[in-house]
Amino acid sequence: MLNYLDCDSVASRNEVPELRVLPFEMAREVWQRLVDSSPAAGLHHDQRWLTLLSRTYRLPIWIAALEHDGTTSAACVFARSGRPFAKRFVSLPFSDSCPPLTRSQQAGDDLLEAISFDPRFRAGCEIRGIDPGPPWDTAECFAEWMLDLNRPLKTVERGYHENFRRNMRRAAGFGVKIEHGRDRQYIERFFAMQLETRRRHGIPPQPFRLFTNMLDIFDDNALEIWIASHNKRDISAAILLRFRDRLYYRWGARRADSPHGINQLLFGTIIQEFAGKVAALDLGRTDVRNQGLTRFKRELGASAKPLPYAFLPKAPQNVSAEVMSGSRKLASQIWSHLPLAATRMIGAAVYGYLA
Repeated sequence: MLNYLDCDSVASRNEVPELRVLPFEMAREVWQRLVDSSPAAGLHHDQRWLTLLSRTYRLPIWIAALEHDGTTSAACVFARSGRPFAKRFVSLPFSDSCPPLTRSQQAGDDLLEAISFDPRFRAGCEIRGIDPGPPWDTAECFAEWMLDLNRPLKTVERGYHENFRRNMRRAAGFGVKIEHGRDRQYIERFFAMQLETRRRHGIPPQPFRLFTNMLDIFDDNALEIWIASHNKRDISAAILLRFRDRLYYRWGARRADSPHGINQLLFGTIIQEFAGKVAALDLGRTDVRNQGLTRFKRELGASAKPLPYAFLPKAPQNVSAEVMSGSRKLASQIWSHLPLAATRMIGAAVYGYLA
């Protein structure tokens, strides 16, 4: 287990800043003060999200905090990778982006420098959402997509590409029903589609307990499950979480035989509900080589910005699971032919090791 500094071991006041690495339970208040005071804080910094990951995957959560004269000037939240023989620290597993929270640019630079020299991080380190430069090695294969919803609905809709509008109209012509809620029945309906979707893409599904834990942790105002159905059969779904004034699209599912344009109609309906009521819809990360998903988000009217991932000592050869080759591609092809029951059972057992 990682050793951590207790309060008595902190350098005397008026000396150089000290890096403290503490279990989350011991640093909860320190972390929450940074989250509350930082406009840069997002869903993946939130204690509810950290609780969800910890409870679902049994991931120990750690806080690396830079302190000077008894004040925390910067901190980063980490979990240890569950992969055998790869015990690096990750900020944060199963999260698109989780950069450090800092009170100043200098404090952030000092924190990253302290981490890079600290022997407790010698097993390796990954921080998602920053490009600090050497000695960190940066991977730049992702983009982060955001749709501005702090505008009237008609203004947002004018940003749709004509192809997006056409697909919406086509799906609407099938008489699709769209509803939303947040109970176990909605989770079960979503998960049935999620199993099919993940198998079709050749990747393991998240465990069912992730979504039941989510129901327990996020209240009514912070969670919605949207489902589209056709002829009383569920065909597409999206799970939205909320932090402050921003919505986060976290998980989606779609049946292979769903009507063309169903996702355009689903997201168009979500936007009708939230335009002018929240600041933005975070559509998550996309590998820049994933042309289909990139086109969908662009035609929705969203904007992209680079989403760098920083590694110590060196970035792995394959950072993204969206573009596969070699043994990964072969494993994906095999997975796509497994029975659904097998994918559910294996996914529940191994998903936590994919961090």
